[in-house]
Amino acid sequence: MEPLDYKNTDEDLDDDASEEFEELDQISRVALLIDDLNNEDPLAQQNSIEKLGTIVQVLGKHRTVDELVPMLTELIDRIDNNSELLMHLAEELGNLTEFLGSDLCIELCKPLELICAADENMVRNKAQESLLKVCEFVEKPNDLTEFFELVERLSKGDLFSMRIASCYLLASTYKKTFNSEVRDKLFKDLSEDDTPMVRRAIAKNLGIFAQEIKYPIDIVIESFKTLLGDQQDAVKIESLKNSCILARLINEDPSLSQEEKEKRLEEDILITVVKASEDKKSWRLRFAVAELLDELTHIIGKDLADKHIKPAIEALISDSEPEVKSEILLKVIEIVEFVKPDLILDKIIALTSDTSQHVRESLAECICKIATHVDTEMYVSKALPAMCQLMKDTTTEVRVCALENIETVTKAIGQENINLHIIPALLELTTDKQWRVRYGIAQFFPKLASIFGKDLYIEKMEKISLDFLSDNVFKIREQSMKNLVDLKLTLGEEWFERICKEKVREFSRSDKCSIRILSIFLVRIIQDHIDPDILNKDIIPVVVGLKDDSVPNIKFNVAKILDELSSLLSRENIFIGKSALSSLKDSDSDEDVKYFATKALSNETFSN
Repeated sequence: MEPLDYKNTDEDLDDDASEEFEELDQISRVALLIDDLNNEDPLAQQNSIEKLGTIVQVLGKHRTVDELVPMLTELIDRIDNNSELLMHLAEELGNLTEFLGSDLCIELCKPLELICAADENMVRNKAQESLLKVCEFVEKPNDLTEFFELVERLSKGDLFSMRIASCYLLASTYKKTFNSEVRDKLFKDLSEDDTPMVRRAIAKNLGIFAQEIKYPIDIVIESFKTLLGDQQDAVKIESLKNSCILARLINEDPSLSQEEKEKRLEEDILITVVKASEDKKSWRLRFAVAELLDELTHIIGKDLADKHIKPAIEALISDSEPEVKSEILLKVIEIVEFVKPDLILDKIIALTSDTSQHVRESLAECICKIATHVDTEMYVSKALPAMCQLMKDTTTEVRVCALENIETVTKAIGQENINLHIIPALLELTTDKQWRVRYGIAQFFPKLASIFGKDLYIEKMEKISLDFLSDNVFKIREQSMKNLVDLKLTLGEEWFERICKEKVREFSRSDKCSIRILSIFLVRIIQDHIDPDILNKDIIPVVVGLKDDSVPNIKFNVAKILDELSSLLSRENIFIGKSALSSLKDSDSDEDVKYFATKALSNETFSN
């Protein structure tokens, strides 16, 4: 008889025992988590709630439904004053739907229904999201009926928070309900609820209702009109926000002819929207109309837009509130291709004298961007003078806004009008007292060059753009130096090299140290864009000559630029540069100058 292999047998026993211990240990941990659900310490309760996934894995589906869910339902009464715990519990209950599956997840409705009564929006929202997860998994007819009965109970609840929750749930489960009469009655009752917050919730979900029903959407249209006549602004605004969804559904209805679609769009949507744009009591409602007008216009098309959207635009442009006028001016840019801008141009131009800075800013952008959509002759005679007036506005932001959007105008009006109107206005802005306006002009010079072309730019703008290199604001000087590189594309390599050589010499001879140092800064900007031969022959010697400057700041910048340019230097300039750096290191009294000279000399180019 063969001897037993005691070693292997012992190992097998050890493995089995280890697995049993691990299983017992896990069960013990889960038992502790379940006990902590009844703990008075909120942190312990939160820890257990967050570990519900672990608990149900050990308990299994049926014990979860029979034991854990009733325990959690009782727990809600004890933690109803702790919003954070309720929110976590609602979320975790929703996460259990997949584990329980379509057969048992309906059991989660009872605790979630209780949480839907919470006052806090965030708590209710989590409960609603979890209930919607349940609804997605539910398949049995009896379970669907039970779910709808839950929605029905909430819609008739004493607390407005319960009725608010039912609005969201009814919208998303509309198609799954079997009794259409009860369902539609619930919808209508919620639309006429005494509490404004409930009506606002149903108004907010009109679009979801419509998308769920698809066709016909008569019941939603009826509620849409009713809610738009509500006394509360918040209800009317939320209802109005659904205009585009409803219009799109009507426009896509396969059962309607084109004529019928246009008729329904007019009667059910457009007349209501235009009426809202003229509402004298609520500027927020008028602002909401302005916000959606561009999207609605794209849905309904040109013919209806010209008939109905144009009156709304005219009403909103003439509004008494600056916010409404600013918003509609920006939307006109998107709507202009559908509505003839010539017909509203006079009302737009009239706003050049508006007292609100924000309106004039929006106007500047609007007038510039509609240039390509308006008849050129009409634009030049009416809109262009208004734009030039905005470029001279007393407020800096308005002038800058006009300047930033002027490129569209130059493309639309032709060279002759640019010479007559745009260039004189720009020339006037170059001497503006506000540095931000001059900075805006400086940023625009490369674009102007591409618009004007080489000859006209050199004739009209070259001197001014080069004068900006010596502006008393450094940010403008810096931008103007960067412009030289961009202007090279339009004005050519020869122009670029000539200007760079001239300006480096000119700056280095200036009496002002703030200008002399620009010769170094300019070299730093152009070093990768200029021919190395020209750099070494005409520019580096000028920079090195600044080593004898009386200002330490300039001298140590000489050392820094030589260090940066070391790989581009010719042999002759390496020798000259090394000699200059050695002089600065040994003879200068300023510690910073010595430091940067020493650092540059340690560069491999100068140390060999």
